[in-house]
Amino acid sequence: MTDSLETQLNNALRAIQANKGERYQRLEAFEAWVNTKQYVGRQDWFYAGENAKPLIERAPCIAYPVVKAAIASHTDLLLGEGKRPKFEVSLPVEDHVAEPKTPKPEGSDGFTEPEEQDDEDDLFEDGIRNITKQARFWTAAREVFREGLGCGTGCSIYGVRRGRLFIDTVKAKWCTIERNADDDITRLEIKYPYLDRMMDGSGHETAVARLYRRVIDTERDVTYLPAKAEKDSTEPAWTEDPKRTFAHGLGHCPVVWYASMKGVAAVNRIDGQAIHDDVLDEIFALDCSLSQRHRAALMAGDPQWTEIGVEEDRGPASTGRTAGPNTIVPGANPDHFVRWAEENGGVLQTAAGGKPGFDNPITGIFAPQRPKIARKKGPGEVWRYPDPEVKVQLHTLPADALKAIDDDAKDLRAKIAESLAVVFMDPESVKFSASLSGKALKVLRARQLDRVDQYREDFGDNWIIPQLLGLLRVVLAVGASLRLKSAKELAAALVRVDGLPDIDLLWGEYYENSAEDWKAIAEVLKLVKGAGFATLEQCVKKIMALFGDDDAKKIIAELTRELDEAAEKEAKRENERDQHLVTIAAGTRAGTEEGSATNSGGGSGFAPPAPPSRPESPTAPG
Repeated sequence: MTDSLETQLNNALRAIQANKGERYQRLEAFEAWVNTKQYVGRQDWFYAGENAKPLIERAPCIAYPVVKAAIASHTDLLLGEGKRPKFEVSLPVEDHVAEPKTPKPEGSDGFTEPEEQDDEDDLFEDGIRNITKQARFWTAAREVFREGLGCGTGCSIYGVRRGRLFIDTVKAKWCTIERNADDDITRLEIKYPYLDRMMDGSGHETAVARLYRRVIDTERDVTYLPAKAEKDSTEPAWTEDPKRTFAHGLGHCPVVWYASMKGVAAVNRIDGQAIHDDVLDEIFALDCSLSQRHRAALMAGDPQWTEIGVEEDRGPASTGRTAGPNTIVPGANPDHFVRWAEENGGVLQTAAGGKPGFDNPITGIFAPQRPKIARKKGPGEVWRYPDPEVKVQLHTLPADALKAIDDDAKDLRAKIAESLAVVFMDPESVKFSASLSGKALKVLRARQLDRVDQYREDFGDNWIIPQLLGLLRVVLAVGASLRLKSAKELAAALVRVDGLPDIDLLWGEYYENSAEDWKAIAEVLKLVKGAGFATLEQCVKKIMALFGDDDAKKIIAELTRELDEAAEKEAKRENERDQHLVTIAAGTRAGTEEGSATNSGGGSGFAPPAPPSRPESPTAPG
């Protein structure tokens, strides 16, 4: 006899839970706090039935996404437009000295590197730019970084698909890895349970729990056929899927594992630190405080009436009923609907009514609460009392009744923000910050920038550089078959340098400097350069961001050329001026000699020119 769909669903849900290990559940719990799904399955905050639980055991009606907001803020500061790093490629030393240096053109000082080296540097720079663009490098970087902060670990798989480089991100809770003695990843296993709902041959819907499995090592990428997940979590007999199994031919396991801010940890710990690991209690307290404030505000907006001296069953207005049963929506996963209905005695609501099915999805749950007879209230409703002694009172909250709850919520939010090292920019702060200089914004968000500085080092060393080097290894292995600009030339260059180049990250400023900031910087640079405390290159590197250039040597060469041209023009003008003075002096001497020969009155025969006569003013006295 075939089990009913309800029984199949219950068995499948138990099998899915049984096939989630301790690590899987721990990382999944961290993800739930990020996505505000941590209260799924709890009783509704406004539930008013007979089995109502204390508020502290219910699901707050407001789940504030403070963790997701903090992660988004850190991600924007780390990898936002204009803030992500630039790559600096350093080729091996022996490759640089292979050719002798050649003198610079006449009129310049020093030597220049051979053109071959410059061409190779340009090739690597252009190649890395093409690689990051084709593989959607920075999009994957944001995804992995968010996963790392959200649950402690991010994972990426890279390779070649249809002749193009790719980077795929995968949930770390599904994955386990193996490393060799050099700490290189040699094997990645992806395995997770899921609910498979389908129609059988007789047209009836069935539900069964299945397992997905994929293994990537240094030689092959193997995907297995889905297997049934058992309630006792026994390992099934796996069969390879020939359509999705192949030898990747890269010679290494194409996986990068990012354990966020892992620090010192046990040898068997592969995960990092989730950003909110230490503040879960505070987040729950904040959600409860915000929900209680919302609940109290609703009560204040719909205050309670009290009647004194009214006869029993006296109805001064027409009667109505309370609102219908609340529609409880625990989460997007339909499995949670079934579980909640079982625990709370609710009735499943479906699109077409009746039992849920493949073509009849669950849309909600009716709570076990029934409407009650109630007195109508509204602008058009009038209450009439024939007895003049009747008293009707309205109970409202005092003006500052919500202040204590509001202050508590603000205090909790500030403490959580401090723990997450995030500075939230409220609407008032955003309006104020628009007129602040870059330096002032750095001071305002100093705590968060200090934390992001740590993320720069951690994420840069443990994902950005390893991921880029991994893509370069792919180019080196299969460069000829890649649909990538200059792939063959880049692969040949990698062979010439006998391996991979050294890559450093050049991080920029978090905020652009204002005109006043640049003026102050220029004055300081002028002072330190004149005092001999800094070189010209150091000063140029400091100020070149103002002009949107990142090549200090090019700027210095251009400055030197302009200074040389200016000096040459000045020397030419000095030479012409000297020749002109010599010509005047020669003419003066010739005139003096001629005057001496014709002067009969004696003396030197030289008379200085008379000063120009001053014109008389027409109004001057006679």
